[in-house]
Amino acid sequence: PLLIHALYGARYDGAAVSFHWLVIAGVPMSLFSLCKDVLVSRGQAALNTRVQCLGAVVTLLCCSLLIKSFGLVGAGVASFLAYSIVAGVALICVSRSTGVPLRSMMIPKTNDIAGLRSRLMKGKGLAAEA
Repeated sequence: PLLIHALYGARYDGAAVSFHWLVIAGVPMSLFSLCKDVLVSRGQAALNTRVQCLGAVVTLLCCSLLIKSFGLVGAGVASFLAYSIVAGVALICVSRSTGVPLRSMMIPKTNDIAGLRSRLMKGKGLAAEA
C-alpha cells in the first residue's frame, strides 16, 4: 500500500490489494513465458497459439465471474488464476514435447543445485554457454 500511495496518492490506495495479486501472478506468467519459448523453439508455434487462446478464454471467464463481485481485486485474482492455469497447461505441453517428466522439470536435483552453485562461484552467472 505504501508504494501505491507514494507513487499515485491516496486516491489509488484501494488498488494495493489488486497490485499484490498482480505481483503474485508474475510467477506463473514468467513460467508460461519460458514454456512458450521452448515450444516455439521446438517448432510447435501452433501448439503455443492454442495454449495462448486457452489463456484468453480462461481470462475472460475468470474476469466475468470475479470482477462483478470483487471489482479491481477480482481482476487481479482473475489474472493470477488464468496465468496459473495456462502455465500449468504449457508446462504439460513442454513435458510431452521434450519427454522430460514434470517432476524433473519442477523439482531441482542435487546436481542441478551444485551446477548452479559452481557457475555462480566461477562468475559465469545464469546465462547458458554458447
